[in-house]
Amino acid sequence: MSPIKALSSKIGQKILVAITALGLVFFSIIHLAGNLLLYVGKDAYNTYAHTLHSNPRLLLVVEIGLLITFALHIIIAINLSRQNRQARKNKYAVQASKQGRTPITPSLWMPFSGIIILGFLLLHVSEFTFKLRHPTEGMEPFARTWFILKDPISAIVYMIGSLFVGFHLWHGFQSIFQSLGLRHRSFTPIIEKIGMALAVFLALGFVSFPFWGLLKNLGVLN
Repeated sequence: MSPIKALSSKIGQKILVAITALGLVFFSIIHLAGNLLLYVGKDAYNTYAHTLHSNPRLLLVVEIGLLITFALHIIIAINLSRQNRQARKNKYAVQASKQGRTPITPSLWMPFSGIIILGFLLLHVSEFTFKLRHPTEGMEPFARTWFILKDPISAIVYMIGSLFVGFHLWHGFQSIFQSLGLRHRSFTPIIEKIGMALAVFLALGFVSFPFWGLLKNLGVLN
């Protein structure tokens, strides 16, 4: 079988979704680690931000790679979801007629949570990369970040988006290993616990920034 046919098969698509998901999880961990420098102080965070932008060409390559990874993950996941809905259509119709309702499973919520995350990311990029909503030109990264996070609309959207990132990862992390054929009764429970812990860590970590921003906006914190 040619590589193109292999990747176009359902199994190949699942593997691609799993690989792109692993890349996005790794990026999320690195991104959170960098943003935690906000709590260290403005000098540490500004140094981190300026270092990231010190090589524009390398940064552009990374951003394009992330964009391709996101696009592949979303497009293939939507296609797989469509195929799964079609395959389960008759099964669900039978279950609905017997039970009076269609069963709700975590996998059914994955496309919905993915759409919420996409909207959250679009707002994030529009504010931090293209500076469309806030007049932050000339501000240092530390001041610009807290200026945006103090905005109630941004803060609320970021908190909701961060929670959905955790929910998406909670179910998706174990699916990654299942799609890669790395599922076994001896270590699958460990993978599930790691996924749960990672989901909670990332969700609470990212939620903490807009929550802190809201507290600053309310005058609770300086």
